[in-house]
Amino acid sequence: FDKAVVAARKELSGVANTYKAAGWDTVVGSSGTIKACRQITVNMGWSDEKENLTREGLEKLKEKLLKFKHISEVDFDGLKEDRRAVLPAGVAILYAVFDVLELDQLVYSDGALREGVMYDLLGRFQHEDIRDRSVQALMGRYNADPKQAERVVKTAQHLFEGVAKSLNLNSEDSDLLRRAAYLHEIGLAISHGGYHRHGAYLLQHSDIAGFSQIDQNHLSHLVAHHRRKLRSDSRVDVMKVGGSKLVYLSLLLRLAVLLNHSRSDEMLPAIELTVANAQQWQLSVSGDAKQWPLLVADLHDEQLQFKHWDIELNIQSEQFIYS
Repeated sequence: FDKAVVAARKELSGVANTYKAAGWDTVVGSSGTIKACRQITVNMGWSDEKENLTREGLEKLKEKLLKFKHISEVDFDGLKEDRRAVLPAGVAILYAVFDVLELDQLVYSDGALREGVMYDLLGRFQHEDIRDRSVQALMGRYNADPKQAERVVKTAQHLFEGVAKSLNLNSEDSDLLRRAAYLHEIGLAISHGGYHRHGAYLLQHSDIAGFSQIDQNHLSHLVAHHRRKLRSDSRVDVMKVGGSKLVYLSLLLRLAVLLNHSRSDEMLPAIELTVANAQQWQLSVSGDAKQWPLLVADLHDEQLQFKHWDIELNIQSEQFIYS
């Protein structure tokens, strides 16, 4: 094993400085061996809370692997038979990668080089992001209402623009919210009851071109929490998956869906969302609140849900103030 690690280090030494000079935000790995290593560490409880492959987990895998006396004895939960013979060499190479590039963790992606090249070429030829094509395909597959989706997308983007700077949200966050808004009703294809949970399941477990597992996990959580009651423990789950940004995006999607509850093209009241700080939001509604009695009631109920996630939602209008 040690000889294999040394050989791998030598191969990597020629390119390591180039990568280090360029730097990176996230390291993504794909294909069979990385998939196997990551799955083993997840099953053994050696991954982090986001099920990423970590240096510590890889170290434990190496130590466990070295205890086997022969390749025929190698046995891990989740390891396929055809992967057993190449696992030791793969672990040695991966161990060298972590060592030479000084990595702490690695995110796994189901898509590999072949799929990545094809999707990139398709996007370049047609000047589009393959992820947006996938979103539209999912809407068509599950017969989501395109008009309602556009209403929610438009409202969500408006709300986002009002708070993005204050909440340190960026363009990637905007794209995630937009795509979740398009997909929030796909679960209706399965059942109306609890359709938000059905939609979340579809997004979590489908093969969606262009999206990493992390992206799909984020989309799944946004759709899962866009309606019904919010629990304090679910906020903890969302924080583990995507931090405070995913919490904010979940609440923005909830408001966008709520404001379009009538599923009508009739003009909504003018709305503006601002934040005094991350825990205090204010939604201003212009016009006579008596014209929208159901909306007023829904917004009042939504204040209670926001409190479960430790955010105060103040609602102001010419006719009423709820805080």
